[in-house]
Amino acid sequence: MTDDGRFSSPHLGGPLGLAGLITMTAAAAALVFIGANSDLESAEAASAPSGPLMAAASYTEPPEDGGGGAASGTRSQSVDFIVRFNGVEEIDEVLGEFRSDPDAARAAFKAWAADKPPLQGLTLKDVTYSGECILTYTPDNDRRPVRAIAAEVRQRLEAAPGVRYADPDYTAHPGGIPE
Repeated sequence: MTDDGRFSSPHLGGPLGLAGLITMTAAAAALVFIGANSDLESAEAASAPSGPLMAAASYTEPPEDGGGGAASGTRSQSVDFIVRFNGVEEIDEVLGEFRSDPDAARAAFKAWAADKPPLQGLTLKDVTYSGECILTYTPDNDRRPVRAIAAEVRQRLEAAPGVRYADPDYTAHPGGIPE
């Protein structure tokens, strides 16, 4: 009680401040201890080159047999696209039979796409359960970066009649884009 008859609350700033300081010191010591015992992977991850982390999903190195591969200075790049067709009965039938007979569906897609210039060079890789096509584009002797190829094919696909959307299927690559 104070001189004027009021009750005063105890001052806890000192003990609470000391408890906070001890907690922070213990946490800092734990972080230093954990950092000193980290494995080689975290050191490699910290020293990994920085750069864009997205690249086209499918990238294949060229064959070493000289058949348009590394020996001749060219490389093979393939890019997968997720494509939704809208209101095209022929393709709906092809996609509908994919689960029961994928090879027949791929052959039917190839025949259907043969006279459609925006679909030239694309092959049916898979069909999602939601009805999207996974189409693969593999250019011949194209030295451009994968992103440039993907942008060109995407633009061509999106301009095609019956295509609702066409998006490159991207995958993260922790060291940057493979060249």
